[in-house]
Amino acid sequence: MHSQRSHTINSLKGHLQESEFESYNAAASGNAAKNAAFLSRGVMPQGMIMNALYDEIGEGYAVGRRTDPAIATQLNKYLRNAESILNIGAGTGSYEPEKSNLVALEPSTEMIRQRAEGSHPVKQGFAESLPFPNNSFSHAMTVLSLHHWTDRSAAYAEIKRVVTERVVFLTWDPCSAPYWLTEEYFPQVYEIDCSIFPSIEEIKSEFPNLKTKVSQIKFEFGL
Repeated sequence: MHSQRSHTINSLKGHLQESEFESYNAAASGNAAKNAAFLSRGVMPQGMIMNALYDEIGEGYAVGRRTDPAIATQLNKYLRNAESILNIGAGTGSYEPEKSNLVALEPSTEMIRQRAEGSHPVKQGFAESLPFPNNSFSHAMTVLSLHHWTDRSAAYAEIKRVVTERVVFLTWDPCSAPYWLTEEYFPQVYEIDCSIFPSIEEIKSEFPNLKTKVSQIKFEFGL
């Protein structure tokens, strides 16, 4: 069984290195150059880079990425009784509470295209320049989106401007140790993630009343 698992993982690893992983690196390199070009002219890129990345690698995202009920339950607990919710970097809408007054914000046309029929209304836009008036929402949420923001300081300021009560971040702590998949088979992914995800201390510095909860995500690998 172990050898079968190793063969399966190695096959997956080879496929990712030749396609998705290289595509991600190429897009990330191009994004850095575009950011530098914008900033050198004193122009805020307004998240255009995230848009380009997911328009390139987001095809079929809704098929492979599904809602994890355990994660959804935890998120919903913190969003319960919210008067209004802004979902920043909403993607295809996997973790949006169904019975809520929610507006999704997503920069990528490809991701918006994959949102299910009848899902919450979506507006194309960027975390760094939220297209909403002051105090528009009681709550905000963002799921694994912070590491894509081109200017997190600007995005944090925008959240404070439009949200009146609570923001819920679901992110990955770059101080976390790797688990067996990234440690044994994808060390490059772990290294990249450590370099692009914000630290918990960074988020706390912007939101001093932030409360953190460590959640262990159950991983199931089917053969």
